[in-house]
Parts: sequence; structure tokens; C-alpha cells
Amino acid sequence: MRGYNIERCNRCFCNLQSCLCSKIPNLNLSFEIWLITHENELKKTSNSGRIAQLADSNHVRVFSYQRQFTDAHILNLLQVEEKQGFIVYPSDSIEIIESSTQKT
Repeated sequence: MRGYNIERCNRCFCNLQSCLCSKIPNLNLSFEIWLITHENELKKTSNSGRIAQLADSNHVRVFSYQRQFTDAHILNLLQVEEKQGFIVYPSDSIEIIESSTQKT
């Protein structure tokens, strides 16, 4: 069943009959994940990033992306020397990046 008239869980946004909350693990990641997403994605039931954030809210951060506005907070975080970032984007091809602790 789809649509706007369905009663949804306030936490995972799935319909109440398909609520995922009891299946979401409690994680404590040793790294951070930054999700940069369009603001319209934040409340979609298909937003798997929301599930990741529910699993570890201390290490998974969600930023709303707007094409004509760059969030100064994101830019400041990218300047931190100890951080190493990777961009992950859906694609038909796969590129494996070896882990590195050195910044170039």
C-alpha cells in the first residue's frame, strides 16, 4: 500500500505494518558517515540514509544539499586535517580505493 494517507512510523517513516525500527541495529562506528542529500529525500520512505542515521546517530550525519547554496558547516568540516573523505555515488562501475592514513 502506497500513498500519503497511510499511517507511518514517526521514526523510520515506513507504514506501521512494515515498521523497521525493531530491526535497526545499534551501531557504534569507528568512522563518520556524512550523507549529503536533497531536502526532499529526507522524509521519503525509500531514504536508506535515514535508517543508517537511526543505527548510529553519533557517527552518521545528514546534510541537506541545495544546488545554489553551500552549507558553510560542511565546508568547515571538510577543512579538518584529520578527516579523509570519499564520495560514494551509485554507478554501474565500481572503483576500489585502498585505505590510506596519509593526506596528500
